[in-house]
Amino acid sequence: LAETQEGVWRHLRRGGFWAIPIVLFGLFASTIAVLKAVSLYRLPMPVPALAERVQSALARGDEGVRTLTEQVQGPQGELVRIALAAETQEARDDRLHGTLLQQRIRLERWLSAIALTASVSPLLGLLGTVSGMIATFQAMSLFGAGDASAVSGGVGEALINTELGLVVAIPALLAHALLSRKAKGYLAQLESDAVNLSRLPFRTGAA
Repeated sequence: LAETQEGVWRHLRRGGFWAIPIVLFGLFASTIAVLKAVSLYRLPMPVPALAERVQSALARGDEGVRTLTEQVQGPQGELVRIALAAETQEARDDRLHGTLLQQRIRLERWLSAIALTASVSPLLGLLGTVSGMIATFQAMSLFGAGDASAVSGGVGEALINTELGLVVAIPALLAHALLSRKAKGYLAQLESDAVNLSRLPFRTGAA
């Protein structure tokens, strides 16, 4: 058993040609998932009851507004600045809506690439499986079904590609689900804040 054990590199080489794109897709999805997780978890924590805080700051005057804008950072801070600077309701709504669209694009960027990897990897594994089985049947037609060593290469290639496809797809699917949930939750908070901010009274003397 010890002599038959093989390393990772030899195991991948036995997968044949179709193991290469599967591994490349796995590396690509892993890199994107790590970078996306870092960017999402570095976002500022949402401030609860943002509209109420803004209304309270407006009641305290310019000093209260200045203090609040210094405390609220990130996308929420941008929403607050838009709500305070707008002169008309239409202008405020348009700018809030545009900011939400920009944040949606930013939060969901590259998530589709992870989902694509989760979808394509099993198909590439299946393609490698078919390729290995074709090689197996070709060997059987030449050497007969009784020679196990002649057909073991094709069977091994088929099973390794199936394994690699699932090994890449399952983590990619989990990463996409977790990151999408984080992005959608943050975006839902921003949308709720934008709706509440659009209902605030206008600041007297706003520029």
